[in-house]
Amino acid sequence: MTADRTRVAYHEAGHAVCAILLGERFDSVTIKPSGEVDGRVEGFLGWLEDRGGAVRTAMVRFAGPLAEAFMTPGLASSLAKTDAGDPASAVGAHNDWADAEDALSALWEGRGAFARRYVRTMRRTGALLRSEENLARIGKLAGALLERESLTFYEALEVCESDDNVLERFGLVRAYDAEGEK
Repeated sequence: MTADRTRVAYHEAGHAVCAILLGERFDSVTIKPSGEVDGRVEGFLGWLEDRGGAVRTAMVRFAGPLAEAFMTPGLASSLAKTDAGDPASAVGAHNDWADAEDALSALWEGRGAFARRYVRTMRRTGALLRSEENLARIGKLAGALLERESLTFYEALEVCESDDNVLERFGLVRAYDAEGEK
């Protein structure tokens, strides 16, 4: 197992864990390379219908590179030293930063307002992921991805559910079970 493959697993697990915590669904998460990407979360539903959806989309996009930086020793410090014009240079996340920017730019046209919202949304995402509980979820999901390469939404949800059933407190498990799909 290479360090790069582990970083990809952390990255994709970050996207998936953030989506789950925000109550957003997807079809699957994988670390199987395809085309120009080393992994991906597939089948996100259309979230850009409103302002909240655009912010959640940006948070899920930010979550991949942030999780990768939090979980990879030394990467966070190298990320801090990168050129401010290209934060993705330390993390293989060029598309994620651009997609987050696209999601937010439709909402805030003024340059100053957009820059503030971009930074605030990135910080909010980091705060969500940095709890011990959520870092453990990212680690568990990355481990499952390294073992199996791909997981469905429900498999990822099961891996992320902790012993204290934190996801049930958010109503996520019950909501998904109520649809009869599990």
